[in-house]
Amino acid sequence: PRPHRARPAMGATRDDQVAFLASIQRDLNGIADTDRHCRRRAFEALTKRLFTGDGSKPPPSPVLLDAIASSVVPSVTRGLHDPVEKVRESCLGVLVLYVRNCGRVSAGDDADSNPKTRLTPVLKTLLPALVMKAGTGAEEEPSEEIRLAIVGLVGELIALAGDACSPYVDELVNILCTSVNDSYHEVKKKVHGAVDLLVKAVGGKNSTGQTHKSSLKLHAGKILAAVLPDATHRHSAARVSCLSAVSSVVPFCTTSEIAELLTPGIRPMCHDRTVSVRKAFHEELARWMARTNDDASSTSTGHGNATETENENATDAAMVDADAVDTPTNTTEDKCLVPTAKHLLPMLLTGVADEVPANSVNALLLVEAVGKANDEALRKRFGEKWMCENANDAESAIADEALLLLPHPFVDSDERSGRTTSHTPLPSNASRRLVRSLLPTLLPLAICETREWTSGRRNVGARLLATISIFARDAICASPLLPALIQSLENTVVDDDKDTAGRVLLCAKVIGAYSVDGKTSWIPLLVESITADGMKTGDSRRAASLVILASIIRGSSQHTMDKQSTATLAKALAHQNVLTCDHAGVRAQTLAACVNLIKVSAKSLALLDETNVVGAVSHENKASASANLFRVLLQSRAHESPGSDGDETGHGAISHQQNTAPSALPPKHVSPSARAMTALATACGFGSVDELYAKHARAALSSAKSECEQWRSPNPSQRAFCAFVLDAPVSVFANELSVVESVLDVFCKVSHQENDTTLRVAMLNTLDAAFEDDGQSGVGDGEKTVKINRGAALIGRTDSRAVALITKCVLPSLVWKAGATEASGRYAGVVCLGTMFRASIESTSGGDTSSGGDTSDTSSLTISRAAAFAVIKNETASLLPLIFSAMEEDYYPETRRAACYALRGVLATVGTQLSDENLRLVYPELTKRMDDSRDDVRVATAKCVKTFFESCVPPNGWDSTNALYFLKPFAVHMDDGNELVRDGVLNAVLAAALVKPDVVREVLTPALETHRCVGHVRTGLDACQ
Repeated sequence: PRPHRARPAMGATRDDQVAFLASIQRDLNGIADTDRHCRRRAFEALTKRLFTGDGSKPPPSPVLLDAIASSVVPSVTRGLHDPVEKVRESCLGVLVLYVRNCGRVSAGDDADSNPKTRLTPVLKTLLPALVMKAGTGAEEEPSEEIRLAIVGLVGELIALAGDACSPYVDELVNILCTSVNDSYHEVKKKVHGAVDLLVKAVGGKNSTGQTHKSSLKLHAGKILAAVLPDATHRHSAARVSCLSAVSSVVPFCTTSEIAELLTPGIRPMCHDRTVSVRKAFHEELARWMARTNDDASSTSTGHGNATETENENATDAAMVDADAVDTPTNTTEDKCLVPTAKHLLPMLLTGVADEVPANSVNALLLVEAVGKANDEALRKRFGEKWMCENANDAESAIADEALLLLPHPFVDSDERSGRTTSHTPLPSNASRRLVRSLLPTLLPLAICETREWTSGRRNVGARLLATISIFARDAICASPLLPALIQSLENTVVDDDKDTAGRVLLCAKVIGAYSVDGKTSWIPLLVESITADGMKTGDSRRAASLVILASIIRGSSQHTMDKQSTATLAKALAHQNVLTCDHAGVRAQTLAACVNLIKVSAKSLALLDETNVVGAVSHENKASASANLFRVLLQSRAHESPGSDGDETGHGAISHQQNTAPSALPPKHVSPSARAMTALATACGFGSVDELYAKHARAALSSAKSECEQWRSPNPSQRAFCAFVLDAPVSVFANELSVVESVLDVFCKVSHQENDTTLRVAMLNTLDAAFEDDGQSGVGDGEKTVKINRGAALIGRTDSRAVALITKCVLPSLVWKAGATEASGRYAGVVCLGTMFRASIESTSGGDTSSGGDTSDTSSLTISRAAAFAVIKNETASLLPLIFSAMEEDYYPETRRAACYALRGVLATVGTQLSDENLRLVYPELTKRMDDSRDDVRVATAKCVKTFFESCVPPNGWDSTNALYFLKPFAVHMDDGNELVRDGVLNAVLAAALVKPDVVREVLTPALETHRCVGHVRTGLDACQ
């Protein structure tokens, strides 16, 4: 058969409409059938009849579809509420095809036929049904696919109808604002796209040149409020589409809507986790500000409908300062003619500190573009003259120094040279002028952000503060908000997030770099904060203030830190409330601030004292900046001692290989305080640290001398004194008699027995460390170079000083009192006593003892023989009885061992001048110690016996009976189970054999039959030959 020839499409006459409606009336009636299958077949039949047709019944033309829309669409939309999901899907399918076919352009259309106007009947009948289905108050559709299809239908309807949607903006906004709350992210993205399409369709001009912006402006706030929550959606694609929808609506928003809805709603994008989202956000911010600025410019130049434009921008014009309309004078401050800048610019400035370099560079360029736009508006309004900025030499020098502190993207780092360079002079004058004009708005906002409870918001605030400081420069210091800013920096610098704390420190450095008059701006604020008493500020707060102070000083240069500022800060760091604080953070940050101040002052020559050259020291210089800094560093050096925090363990008198005293300071090459002291000496113009100590020694000791009588326990003043004793060059004690007298006076006043034991222990540990010092090179008699021990320098070969130290400083702590605390004092005293006599032990052990060790050369002894003998003869001192008491200590066995060492030193020093009566007092105590329960004590006792015979007993000069009484019980230990004890006893017996061979022979001969280790006995007998 011949192929069927299709009939031409039906027209749009009244008869055609009636005929076509009659042909589909059965299918339309089937939509309301009670049988679900019938309803579904009805939609399938309508789809075929309306849109696809067949060979005998072609589909109707778009003109006919448009003409019958008022009859067909209401019947079809009843399926939107069908209880069967498949029926609802079929219904939506019919509606979508209906809209598409009505909106398409066909070849048979007339030239005057417009698809957009053909959709008007569809809009009139379809939109009310969609509002009932997806608008406010409608029952929620359970199917995600149907909800997505409904929003897609709305978007397609808007795209095809164009400006024909203008009369139906209320219905469309109702549907979109309700559907955007859908939990399905694809629905949200469809809504965002539909909003964009709606703005383009209604906001633009139609073919007649008319616009419908008023309807959009009426609903802009509602759309923003509905869409903006998606700025924090978990899907980045949803956030991007939300940003696009918001961007399309922003031009129709008033300033109040931007301030109250847009700004807080879009701000979470400042710390969006997706790089691309942040970049798009920054670009949109700049675009929004540029659009509003263009609108404001058109208002001022009179373009367009003057009445309408004036009404549209009435709120925006209110943002501009009232003074901006006047002709500016020389004192006119910076102005901002970008109406929305005070709301949107803070978020763009946050992007300048983005962690992604590309984003930060892009944001900086966008800020520059906004600044140029503002400058252009200023230029049109006020002219060129007042905008010229000619930097003087001082400002240029400050900017060059500050360049070293600026981060990326303001500077680039040269990997080869390690220097920071700026290829472009950013930020420019235009952008800085814009930021300065908005400083009263920007600073409170950033400060408020740093107080948020979420770490992300606090980080945004810290980034904004740092960026604002870079753009505003010295304007921040002149701002009345500076006290609030300093307080915010102090609060935020302790944040757990390292990046937040780092941004705050950068802000502080920039303040220091550009502050031209710090002594009247930030210095009084921070001085008050760090020197306040404990009732006004806590230790943690003081530490935070010191961190900010150290950072500001770190950023300062020789151009911004003069002598007066240096003196004020040095005085504050040396304040009593700072130095007496035992908080670890306060200590560390005080040292950091001091180090930074010294570095800056070295460049500005603020510490260079002209009197150093002349040699005259005035009264004012005693309280100068260098004296205060010296005091701070001395206190910091004291805190480096292991015993500064109450650790009083250890014993320096036993080991002489290195300084192991509890209060010994760490070596200077590993001490930050010692390195800072060297830097201070250089900054003051001294050739060495010795000269620095020599200049400030009297001032440092005068305070200790006046305060020592009030010392009741270890305190910062006492620790500073001890640090001076242990850290000052030996030459200061060797050459300055008044310094030595002051030191000895303090020791004697503090060490009396009525004082607290912990204080006496601290002073004894310091004295122990001084005598345990390895010594420094000094010049002796003639050209002979010798090492001068610190303790020896204190005594200075003056017997009266040695006697005073022993009797007034050491022996009071050896008096027995009940309690473990007093026992620790006895231990510290006997250890210190042993260290003082160590030189005598080393001299005896390394010298020739063939004559009993009684050498006449005592020049190398720290404590001379005469001084030691004078102490022994002093009946009130009771040196030997106190040592004997310590040898029987019950609390700490180490005290007994240290007492044996101390007695050994005394015997080696006094030598043969010890009387027979004293010898008879000594040997019974040694005999008792040989029965001690600890082997190390018995070994120390054996060494003491050896020294007893080497130094105190001349050949054939002591009563043999007493020697026999001593050696007979002593020789029993030659058969001890501990080899070290046997060897120690043998060495003592060998020393006794040199001076009392007959007594030794009488004692050892019977031992050949009773001892197990006869080898030691035979060795002793051989020595008697």
